[in-house]
Amino acid sequence: MNNNTNIPVALFPTRSPVGPVIAWLFLLLVGIASLSISPMAAASPGLGTVSFVSFDGTCLRRGDDCWLVEVKCSGLDDLRGNLRINYPDYAVPVKGVVLLTEGGSGNTFWGSKTNAAYNAMKGMIKDGYITVELAWKKPWWADSSATLDGSFQGYADVSCRPASIARYVKDVFVTYFPDRAYCATGTSGGATQIAFALSHYGLHSDFDFFMPVSGPPVADIGIGCYRTPGHESMWYSTGTSQTIDQVFGVDRQGPCVVKDEYYRSLYTNSSAGVGGDLLFPGLPVHFVFGGGDTTSAVGQGEHYAQLLIDAGNGLVSSETVPDAPHNVHANFYGAEVLRDRILSECRKR
Repeated sequence: MNNNTNIPVALFPTRSPVGPVIAWLFLLLVGIASLSISPMAAASPGLGTVSFVSFDGTCLRRGDDCWLVEVKCSGLDDLRGNLRINYPDYAVPVKGVVLLTEGGSGNTFWGSKTNAAYNAMKGMIKDGYITVELAWKKPWWADSSATLDGSFQGYADVSCRPASIARYVKDVFVTYFPDRAYCATGTSGGATQIAFALSHYGLHSDFDFFMPVSGPPVADIGIGCYRTPGHESMWYSTGTSQTIDQVFGVDRQGPCVVKDEYYRSLYTNSSAGVGGDLLFPGLPVHFVFGGGDTTSAVGQGEHYAQLLIDAGNGLVSSETVPDAPHNVHANFYGAEVLRDRILSECRKR
C-alpha cells in the first residue's frame, strides 16, 4: 500500500454530485486500485489479505460508493463481499469511520434492515461519520475446510475474514487521517464478527469504540449447545444449534443438535469468550439488547460482557431498549438509541 501520508485532506472521499470521481481519485492516490493489503504480521499473524476488485453498481442504492473486495485467509476459501460506503456532505468535517456488520450469514447491509436502520445510519453520516457497511456474498462462516476432526476451529478460524476486512477499512480510511475515530457496531452474528477480530486477531487497539448489539451469541458455544444447568438464558434453540453445526460443515443432526459430548471441547474452543485475549485496554465496549428479544443472544451477550469485566476491562457498559426485538436497529426507537450512542461515544481515544 502507498505509504504517502501527505494526501491533502480535501481529497478525502466526500459525498457530492461527483462523489464517484473523487473516490476514484482518492483510490488512485492511495493505490487501492491494485491494492492487496498485507496486515501487520507482528501484531496480528492470523490476518489474511484483502484485495479491491471493482466498483459494484449493484448495491449503490442508499450508498455513495460500493466496492467489491476479496478476502484471502490461509487455509480458507477465498470469499468476496461488498463494502457500501456513505460519506458526509463535503461541508461537514469528518469525525470518524463506523464499520457496520449484520447478523445471520452476514450477506445483508446494516442500513437495509428497515427504514429505521437507514435513518439512523443517515444520522451518523450527517453528523460527520463515514459509514462502511459489510455484506458478504456467501455466509461469512461457511468454508469447504470445515471438519469435526479438530483441525478446524470453527468461528475462531473463519473470523479471519471479517477481521481482515476490519483492518482493511482502517488502512484505507483511517491510517492516513490518524485523528479520526474508528468504531464498529454489529448485530447478533455481526457482533460475533467484530468480537473475534478484537480478541482472536489482535485488533482491539485498532478501534476507539465497539458496540455489540444482541450478542455476540457465541460467547460460550459449549454452554449453548450442551445446555449447561444454571445458564438457561444461554441455551440454543434447535435453529441456532443447526447454524452452529453448519459452521463445522454438518447440515443435519450435528453435535450441537444431538448434544454429542465428544465434541464439547471443540465447540467450546470455537467461542468468542474462549481462547482469545479479552483484555482491551482503553477500549469502551457498550452492549445493547432488545427488551423484546427472547433468543439466547441476550444471555450469551451478557455472559460475554461479564467475561470482559472479569478480564480487567473498566469501560464495559450495557443497556436494554424496551420492547425492541432481537434486531434492535429494525425498531424505530432502538435504531435511534444506536445512532445516539455512536454519536456520543465514537471519538478518537
